[in-house]
Parts: sequence; structure tokens; C-alpha cells
Amino acid sequence: MHRAPPLLVLPNAWDVASAQAFAALPGCRAIATSSAAVARSLGWEDGEQTPVEEMLRAVGRIAAAVEVPVTADLEAGYGDPPRTASGAIAAGAAGMNLEDSRAGRQLPLEEQLEIIGAVRAAAPGLVLNARVDVFLEGGGGDVGEAIERGNRSLRPSTPSGPSRPASTARSTSSSPPRTRLSRSSSGSASLGSRSARVSRALRSTRPRVWPLPRSPARDDPHARGW
Repeated sequence: MHRAPPLLVLPNAWDVASAQAFAALPGCRAIATSSAAVARSLGWEDGEQTPVEEMLRAVGRIAAAVEVPVTADLEAGYGDPPRTASGAIAAGAAGMNLEDSRAGRQLPLEEQLEIIGAVRAAAPGLVLNARVDVFLEGGGGDVGEAIERGNRSLRPSTPSGPSRPASTARSTSSSPPRTRLSRSSSGSASLGSRSARVSRALRSTRPRVWPLPRSPARDDPHARGW
């Protein structure tokens, strides 16, 4: 789906209602989640502040509510990228977005390649979008470095030995109820957008969003009174 025309457009959902609204649009073939939007809809801030279990539950609700494939923005993997990738498959996601920066610092290339390889080994059925954050805060802003990171991300080293193509965009897990983006292993990388850079810069001036009290109503949109 992401290898041939037309251009694959991924509207970013943050809950079941937004995902269903996007899925109902003519021509919508797949949906992505937005880590910032999902986090804030749950009462947290972006930047891996949301407990990974809550983020994956939100992804699961979205994936179960639509018939198109869903890829999840899971930031830098919430401290354990391979385990988070396995959780994404269990939640019904077809793919996962994985950043190469943490806490405003871009990881050394070789370290990120090891992470990508570990994620691929832990979740071989997941299509991985390896995001390159060279142009975001903490990155060097060098075009050549961005290209090198993108190309190297397509064939990272794996814990089991020789390198193999990394996936990106989307592929379903062992259960195939939804259209697969690709049945073969595929590879791609994406660059963090300048709009994301502006958003992160503005975050320092935005009031802190404190977590809401935990209650069953947070996981049940029908139980909310607002």
C-alpha cells in the first residue's frame, strides 16, 4: 500500500470517534495515531509521559473500531522498544512509528540501528516507520546525515546476525482481519517535520497538562459526562 501510487495519506487520530470519522472519508486507506494528541486526550503530555499501557490501550480501541489498518506513533518506544512493538501487535496495530531521539537528544546512529534490529526481531510482522529527527531540536540539521540515517535504517543489524530490510508504514500481525499494507518485508524512513519542531519549541510555553484521576470512565467514552 505504501510502495505504489497513489501517495499514502495517513490522517492522525487520537480516539475512537476521530478514527471512525477519518475512516469514513472517501479514499481513506489507513490511519495513524498521533502520540501528542492521544496523550493529551488522556490527560497527559507528549514526550512519553503517558504510561505505555494506557497508550497501547488507546491504540487497541482505535484499531478495533475501524476496518482500515492502523499504525501507532509510539515515540521512542517508552523505554523498551522491542516490548512496546510486541504490545502494538497485540493491540491490533499494523505498524509503529519509532523516533531516533529521546528527551531532546538524537541517539547515535549505531545505537538506533541496534534498537531497530531488536524491534524487528521482537515483532517481525510489524511494519516499522523509522523516523529520523535530524531536523528537530537536538538534531544536527544536516541533510546528508538525514539521508544516511534514512538509508541505514532500511538495513539495520539484527541480534541474530546479518542485516535485513526493516519495515515501515504497515503490516498486520498473525491475525489478518484488515487489509495488509504489504505482505513482504518493506523498508522506509521518515523525517520529523518542521511543524513538529515548532510544536516542540512551543511546548515549553504551554501550561503543564496534569494527569486526570484514574477511573473507569477514562477508558469508556460512553461513561464520560463531558
